[in-house]
Order: sequence, then C-alpha cells, then structure tokens
Amino acid sequence: MAAEGAFIEEKTDRPLESRFFPNKIGGPPAWLDLKNLPPVSEILCDDCQSPRHFLCQLYSPVEEKDTAFHRTIFVFVCLSEKCFQLGSNKNFIVFRNQLPRHNSFYPAFADGIDLRTDITCSNFGCNLCCLCGIKEEVQCERCKERFCSAHHENLHTKYCSNSHSTVSQKDKILLREFGLSDPEDLSDVDDEPDEPTHNSEEVAEICQKFSQFNSPQDDAVLEDIFKTCSETSHDKTFLKFKARMSDYPDLIIRFSRNNPLWSSDQYQPTAESIPLCEYCSSPREFEFQVLPQLLNYLKLDRGGNLQPGVLDWGTLAVYTCKNSCDKGPPYKKEFLWKQDLL
Repeated sequence: MAAEGAFIEEKTDRPLESRFFPNKIGGPPAWLDLKNLPPVSEILCDDCQSPRHFLCQLYSPVEEKDTAFHRTIFVFVCLSEKCFQLGSNKNFIVFRNQLPRHNSFYPAFADGIDLRTDITCSNFGCNLCCLCGIKEEVQCERCKERFCSAHHENLHTKYCSNSHSTVSQKDKILLREFGLSDPEDLSDVDDEPDEPTHNSEEVAEICQKFSQFNSPQDDAVLEDIFKTCSETSHDKTFLKFKARMSDYPDLIIRFSRNNPLWSSDQYQPTAESIPLCEYCSSPREFEFQVLPQLLNYLKLDRGGNLQPGVLDWGTLAVYTCKNSCDKGPPYKKEFLWKQDLL
C-alpha cells in the first residue's frame, strides 16, 4: 500500500500561522478553531499536572466530508523524566479539530490570505499563554501577562521585572520549531517485500548505512538506533523498518491509512488496544506515525535543554475516528500508540 511522508523544512515560504494551515513541529500550536480551544485541564499531564509541550500538528482534511474541509491533528507530550514509562502513552495527548469550508474564522477561498493578519485567537476573544500558546487561565498581577496555568505563571514570576523574562522562559518551554513539507509519495519504499531476509553481514550493512545519515544534526539518536539494530538483528520487523527508512533517513512523518510501519515485533497493539471513538463509538484507524528521526532535531535531554535523553520512541502511531465524527467538543481527543525502541 502506498504511503506518503513529510520532511523537515528549516526555512518556509510562509509563517507557520493558523491562516496558512501549516504542518509543523514545535513552537506554539497554530490552532485551527481559533476560539473554542481545548481546556487547559486536558493538556495538563495526568501524572505531574504540568502543561504538556506541543510536539507537532498535521493538516489532514477529508475531501469527502464537508465538515472536515479543514482538519488538523495536534500532538502534545510531557517531557518530565518521571512521566516517561516504557509501554505507556500517558505522557502524550492528541486532539483532532475540523471545520467546514464556510466557517467563522477563515475565508472560503485563499485569495488575499497573505494580508489577513487579523486571523488570530485574540481577535476571536481567546487569549493565549504567553509562554506556550495554549489557552490562558491566569494572569500575572504585576505585569498582566497571561498564562495557561500556575505552573507557567510561577516560572515567570521571579523574573517578572525583567523585560526579557518572557522571551527567555518561552525558549525553555517551546520545542524547536520547524515547518514540514507537503506529503510526498513514498510508494517505492512501501513496495519492498514484507519479510526481507538478511544474513549477519547484510544486517550489519543495513545498520551501518542507516547510522551514517545524520543530516546537519548530531548523531547521538542514530547511534542509539544503530545499537538497537545490532542487538535485535533477529527482529524481521525491525529490519524491514530500517531497510525502508534507509532510503529516507530524514523522514519525520509517515502517512498511510491502516498501514503502520512498525519498528519492532514488540509493543505492537492488538485490535483491542485501540479504543473506539469516545464520541461516536466508531472504530479508530491508523492515520500517521511520527518517526524517531524527529528526536535528532529536537535534541531533548533530561533537563529540557534540547539534547537527546529523556524522550525516546520507535514510532508514535496516531489513530483517529474512522468517520472523523462531528460529535463532542471542537477539539476531540484521539489515540496515540507509543511503540518503544528497545
């Protein structure tokens, strides 16, 4: 089955703002519905109660559904080391939001959209946290800056008199921001045999080939992948994954309805593992996956200082309502399966 993929774009032709319906990594979210944002309580980590960090968003309209003419999937993650557990997805949350072509926020046609700098949350009466870009709930009494939670307000308070405090604190909270390319055809990769066979020398060659692709980034993440490859050479699924990815070492997002590419034989979900849509009770289907190559760009460490360490995965598989239903709140929770890389 053919698949599509998206790659990092360090320079984009347009700002990564809501009016351009971007695919993006990090930075603040570019919300689709600009007024009815998800409540902060849903974005707080279930364990530590800190706001999750915005990880990525994918613009994924459904052509055959009028109410999903615009449709974006948002992924958030908690970066606290104590909230990261093998075999658990609790530190992630996913939202789906969709709008018809004719809506309250965007013109039905794109003519003149470059000049529409008024298409912002604040112009629709929704104020955002000045640090992370999610809905505001508290305000600093001294400087009147707005924050999503007491946690972010407290980060700001001791520097409140410093005019540069908001910028410096924002840099510590937001992940590195990148645009993503429009989806590209990956059919040549997905046409490879399902169960490749390799002798030990071929396994080493595949692993070595993949480890050499470090782009302009540091190679610590790929070194971990190389180590795993060497230790799990018996895992045919892992070899298939690496063989396919070796032609696209900078691939970040892979789209393929109902056709995930798993990184290992282990930690794969069963049909019972994927919950039904909580709004319409329809099955959820695999829609896209976030690949581990993204970690090489984010450079996260245990202190949130943008170096590898605390966060790791083999793949993040996102499942969404089969019918892209309209029931429930504007921002509807969907499901993410984290397959760990052992």
